Amino acid sequence: MGLCIRNISLPLLSLATICLSLLTLYANSQTPTRNINQTDNFLGNMNTQHPRLYLTATSLRTLKSNLSNQYVKSWYNKLENDAESILVGPLSKYDVVGGRLLNTSRDALWKISTLAGLYNLDHDSRKLDWVRRELQAIVQFPDWHPQHFLDTAEMTNAVSIGYDWLYNYLSSEERIKIRESIVSKGLIPALDAYNTSVGWWSRDSNNWNLVCNGGILSGAIAVADQEPVLANTFISKSLASLKKPMSSFAPDGGWIEGPTYWSYATLYNTYYIAALKTALQNDFGLIGITGFNQTGFFRIYTTGPTNLQFNFADAWEGTDPAPQMFWLATTFNQPRYQVHEVNLLASKKLRGLNIFHLLWFTPSLMEKTMDLPLNRVFSKVAVASLRNSWQDPNAIFLGAKGGNNNASHGHLDLGSFILDAQGIRWASDPGAGDYNLPGYFGKDRFTYFPTSTIAHNTISIDDKNQNEQAQAPISDYTGEINPRIVINLKEAYPQDLQSYYRTFKLIGQQQVMVQDDIIPLKSVNLVWHFHTYSKALLSNEFAQLQFKNKTLHLKIISPANSKFSLNGCNGKASLFSLAPANMQDLRICLPNQSSPAKIAVLIAP
Repeated sequence: MGLCIRNISLPLLSLATICLSLLTLYANSQTPTRNINQTDNFLGNMNTQHPRLYLTATSLRTLKSNLSNQYVKSWYNKLENDAESILVGPLSKYDVVGGRLLNTSRDALWKISTLAGLYNLDHDSRKLDWVRRELQAIVQFPDWHPQHFLDTAEMTNAVSIGYDWLYNYLSSEERIKIRESIVSKGLIPALDAYNTSVGWWSRDSNNWNLVCNGGILSGAIAVADQEPVLANTFISKSLASLKKPMSSFAPDGGWIEGPTYWSYATLYNTYYIAALKTALQNDFGLIGITGFNQTGFFRIYTTGPTNLQFNFADAWEGTDPAPQMFWLATTFNQPRYQVHEVNLLASKKLRGLNIFHLLWFTPSLMEKTMDLPLNRVFSKVAVASLRNSWQDPNAIFLGAKGGNNNASHGHLDLGSFILDAQGIRWASDPGAGDYNLPGYFGKDRFTYFPTSTIAHNTISIDDKNQNEQAQAPISDYTGEINPRIVINLKEAYPQDLQSYYRTFKLIGQQQVMVQDDIIPLKSVNLVWHFHTYSKALLSNEFAQLQFKNKTLHLKIISPANSKFSLNGCNGKASLFSLAPANMQDLRICLPNQSSPAKIAVLIAP
């Protein structure tokens, strides 16, 4: 049942007190994931001044002094240009699309943080006036759509930033109205959710936990001076909750939901810890959780020289800027995180830049250099990458995965890979499907092309999907001399194969070998898949791919007398008719295989 009575005419403090009293009835039934005393006072060392949420008087002075830095100056100018567009644009409206208010929440976060942040630097009254009107519009929403709690979390973050960063410029009446909304539309629904099925995210280990807790914490911090009991209660509960998803970073920083959801999860993980640090001067041990200090490398190693991601799971190819890389760089003294993000911003002509890039940038880190190994494996999530250069935009880059088919946002793609060379993504992954399709996150998920086995650069058998519960560990990995990745894929095909190992090798830093060693349990029809947006010219065991005046060559080394085909076997297209426009499936079709088979393909620019 819900814990709090909504839509009643009571003073705010009375409502908060009622909700808190009801919350305590459930305290003994909650099992914290760390030793946290529910009566601890987490606010004992709180910065009582505003701003204190991500931004403080001290960090504001630092930011002003950094405006002379070449990077910060150019970013500041870009954000000032963005602000001009925001100022002539519309205010937010309560617009639920596809069962989500999320786009509205994210737009509000971008607009409010941009204008409120810049106002603290330039005191342009137009920015203050616009944010005031935007906040007034949002607090009049009937709710912040707790049915899809990401919407509530991100809107709470947006409104809390506006409230905190502009606190000293708002009237008393404005502060009260905004604070009441943060409490009634953010904090109380979150505390309510913690003890009902609505709050499943608080007990899960995926991105939802980090986003929901991170967004709501901003509200708790913003109003903590006026609502200390509610704020303290949420901090206590969320600290216990947050350790579960953060434990997923162990041992080496990998993230099983793929690079797009890595960006989402780590951004709100950073918001959460950054808010604790600026407001309470304490991270309560979160920074020391195993693997968190390494997680920036996951982003670096899953991004190719084309600045496209290894977009496994529900991810897209494009790499969006991630200001948390600056925060992680400073927090863990990892200059490469910041350098990587600076280079990405430049390559994208600053598209996706936001105010947190200014706030979290540390100029002195740009003066440091740090060489990185070319190749890396993330063992728990069973993802690895090989490349032959960090500096060459035409470098060879291969990303490969084993993993867990039952992972959040996972596809049935064990053994799949992507390949870049000559500045082209040659072997592609379809990425995320349409979230609004019926059953996409339910029983029909793997009936859709993007999530199916046939859609990925792996082996399919008899046009069937892989086992939905299968796991595929990386059984062998060599990083530097003759680098290779070996994945044990036996569990993916339990009814059909006795043994299956897939090996990726980088040969002479110029060629890639993909080799499959398969022992069937019975006669099966094997199909090797390589999905590409390029033009394909086929000649028996040879394939030549062409795209933008660049060429990639593929040769079948084994089995002898096999040949490439396109989009089907023996003229049968199967599910590939549902593929994205212009995507083609380069195949090797091996029917009626009952004896051990070796498929080896050599790939070279």
